[in-house]
Amino acid sequence: MSPITEESKSTTVRYDDLEMAYSFVSDSCDIEAAAYVCRKTGKIFWESSELDDEFEVPNDIGDSRLYAMVPDKRELDLGIRLVFQFVERHIQEHHEGVSNIFRRRGAYGRYKDLLYDHGKLEDWYIFEDSATERALREWAESEGFTVVPAITRKAPNRIYQFKVELRGITPLIWRRIQVPENYSFWDLHVAIQDAMGWLDCHLHAFREIGKESSNKTEIGIPDEESLSSATATIPGWKAAIVDYFHEVGVTAEYEYDFGDGWVHEVVLEGILLSDQDMQYPLCIGGERACPVEDCGGVHGYDQLLCTLSSPDNEEYEELLIWLGEKFDPDEFAQGAVKFDDPKARWEKAFNDN
Repeated sequence: MSPITEESKSTTVRYDDLEMAYSFVSDSCDIEAAAYVCRKTGKIFWESSELDDEFEVPNDIGDSRLYAMVPDKRELDLGIRLVFQFVERHIQEHHEGVSNIFRRRGAYGRYKDLLYDHGKLEDWYIFEDSATERALREWAESEGFTVVPAITRKAPNRIYQFKVELRGITPLIWRRIQVPENYSFWDLHVAIQDAMGWLDCHLHAFREIGKESSNKTEIGIPDEESLSSATATIPGWKAAIVDYFHEVGVTAEYEYDFGDGWVHEVVLEGILLSDQDMQYPLCIGGERACPVEDCGGVHGYDQLLCTLSSPDNEEYEELLIWLGEKFDPDEFAQGAVKFDDPKARWEKAFNDN
């Protein structure tokens, strides 16, 4: 425990700022990350290999008499112990099953799947948030800080910035989007569809997530065949992006329309603090129009462009009728991008008869 000084006894710190710092150091995984609270001002400083160029950190940040280092999940004992506290209170009949889950890697994802299947996932998040707030307040008070009541948050603290590139076509077709940190892979799928300009009328899947080429995880829409296979498709609405995109630079393959085979590379470019005045998701950049649906993939699209550039081609007029409107492959209007509600899209996809 760091020493309590006279300066820190009267210093206040906002709980929402403290919780943001705690999440930052707990979720950074392989990145060397730390956060500190100034004992004199209550200001929080962030330190990591990804943020050093963006945020100035005082030279004396390591002096525990001046700064208190924010603890992470492990230091506050908010890991496996908290899981079994919840299990005992809410799903005691699944105690053995949860024990088996946590004997293998990737346990938290499977644990959340179990909670989702039993309608307890939201209860878990409420329980976890309450325990986290209690532990952080106790830590802050032990360090001599006065914690200002939390401000109710209507938006996530952090934003994930992705660049999405469509493979196989030159010049490159790409989009840059920003989405809330609490997005699932289904939500990210909807954002990619809307930013690119696809119509979301075919199947999709995320694959090769992370740096390991041996990663066989597939996230998308499972069918009966995949559910019975050794590498079952994880439902996108059950998988959180924060559980897979752990650090800047992580990539994933996103395929849309398994017939045409539109493959995109999705790269996490940054994890940013959200602007409370902005509404997410956002499209903040991009170039060239999205290909036409059902045109036959990369090869078919090349043929389509060739025909459009040759008015004398005997298929030219027929193609114009099929397109139904003028198509400019170089056109992209960032301001025209509109994002649908992922929940509404899911209900339309799976509840409509």
